[in-house]
Amino acid sequence: MDTYDAQWIGGALIETDRHTIYLACSWQPRHEALNLFVARKLMNEHGFLLVGDHQGYRRIPHPRGLNFRDRVDEVLGDCSGMVAILPKRDSLQTTTPNIFVEMLLAIQHGIPVLLICEEGVAIARTEEAGAVTLRFGSADGGTRRTATVSHVSPNSYDLDLIRSSDTLNVGNPMFLNRPLMLPHDPSIRDEVLGASWQRLSLALRTASYHSETRLSYSSFPATRRNPSVESLHIQC
Repeated sequence: MDTYDAQWIGGALIETDRHTIYLACSWQPRHEALNLFVARKLMNEHGFLLVGDHQGYRRIPHPRGLNFRDRVDEVLGDCSGMVAILPKRDSLQTTTPNIFVEMLLAIQHGIPVLLICEEGVAIARTEEAGAVTLRFGSADGGTRRTATVSHVSPNSYDLDLIRSSDTLNVGNPMFLNRPLMLPHDPSIRDEVLGASWQRLSLALRTASYHSETRLSYSSFPATRRNPSVESLHIQC
């Protein structure tokens, strides 16, 4: 179980308007219960307003022709933090690499990211010379492929490279907590989370306090204007 180290969190918790938080998660139906478990906690227990990219754009084009990277980038401009839920998946990275794009963009925006992993995701966090590296899966002596914030820049966006990467160099450690692992069994998730979840949600609210909370309705306006578990269900 992760024990959160909040030494990078500065200042005291100050109550303010609802924080707009980007929820990065899998769109696969089998991960729906995991997404909603975290979403309900963020919304109902902590009052966060959750937004994110809409899975509808897998089937229909964006009205302004924005691709995945540009849609996420635009929505993040209205957010003061991100919660990334990495599900267990049978892949090189043992999780869904598309979420790496969202995490790197959040870091590029300079907003705090809380990292939640489903049990079974193989992840190692190291820190050296003030820079954090996340390694996924098992290298087994092979060569790792690394993605950085530069790979989500407008002029050098490389989705194929990011999807095939098993290592993320994320830079400044203030943006990521040590991964919080969630068990498969939903009946024990609350018990396992315990005080760690309270520290993480407090850290997110505190760290995002100085980020201006703004709302734009560039992506599915009805969903953004009426945030609820049901509308989030569509986004997940």
